[in-house]
Amino acid sequence: MPTIPTLPLQTNFRKELSSPKRPLRTLIVGGGKHFWDDIRPALEKTSNLFRVVGVCDRNPDALDSMKESLKANGSRNLAKVIDATQPDVAIVSVPHNAYLPIISELADRRISIIKNKPLATSVKEAQRITEIVSSSRITLEVIVQRRFDPGYQSYYGAVPEIGNIREISAVYSRNWSQFASGWRGSKKAAGGGVLIDAGYHFVDLIVRFLGLPTGVFCVTHIDPKKDVEDSVFVLFRYAGGPHGSHHIIGSLKVSGSYHFREEHITVQGDKDVLRLPSNTPSTHNEASGKSYGVSDPTPPLVRQFRHCHQTISANERTDLSSHIDNMAFIAACYESEANGQEVDPRSMLQRDSVSQNGDPISIPRQEVLV
Repeated sequence: MPTIPTLPLQTNFRKELSSPKRPLRTLIVGGGKHFWDDIRPALEKTSNLFRVVGVCDRNPDALDSMKESLKANGSRNLAKVIDATQPDVAIVSVPHNAYLPIISELADRRISIIKNKPLATSVKEAQRITEIVSSSRITLEVIVQRRFDPGYQSYYGAVPEIGNIREISAVYSRNWSQFASGWRGSKKAAGGGVLIDAGYHFVDLIVRFLGLPTGVFCVTHIDPKKDVEDSVFVLFRYAGGPHGSHHIIGSLKVSGSYHFREEHITVQGDKDVLRLPSNTPSTHNEASGKSYGVSDPTPPLVRQFRHCHQTISANERTDLSSHIDNMAFIAACYESEANGQEVDPRSMLQRDSVSQNGDPISIPRQEVLV
């Protein structure tokens, strides 16, 4: 059975919340829907920790809206706004294929980064980003706010009560109109569809809870008008013990074309069943009726931003290994769907970090327009 990891956030979280730190000079890169719906509200609740000094977006209208709303300096050119504002950290939310040159530019300037998920569009790109972050000695945090949701964090306190884990199932479904148009409907821009985008949150939780599976089998539904999946179903398993004497089976369903929202993880043990909802502050064991969790209305992204302020202020080195594992899980799913066979995600990590023509991945040195 996979070793259940401990979660440092549980023991350090209250200490982190009370740590008095100066506000970080903050640059916002990307003024799309994610900024307005999620990042902006979280920044309003952490204004004592992050002070917005600059904004950057390649779209003039989006840039003007950000400048007016945030009363901040702005430019379509990343280098120019960095020179003008001298930020400590950049919060970046752009199309997935646009991150690498932006990360490289920021890392060259020793500016720490908070970026939206996923870490990258492929394992190779994720490994390249890890190299950049390591060599520049900056902090890079990936926005995965469900790690900070009390309903999911409670897994660590509740799971010993259910005995040996036998099954885990995760469902994340809703109707996302953005998958019908725009860059998210392009495999070149997004790296994939709902699995690498919205599904990244649940891949992240599965990998944190149990580690990388030993096998995944994936099927998808692709709208004929797009070249990325709008629904995906993944079966996965963990083989352990001599001759596979103990193993865990699991499933992950992600849909962007569902008629109603559904979000939960169910973990079945040989003693009890654990249900993890993200929309309540507690975790519930089905058989025993015992509840776990913390009654705290603080939004998970606000929790993560507080954590990010702590790590960036302390100049903590970034460990992106769990996100590399996330990318390996996703890459194995896409390979399984293409080949119609089960794939071991660990095999994705054994491939050289090179481009398709055999050369190391390079980053174009050019003016970066977000």
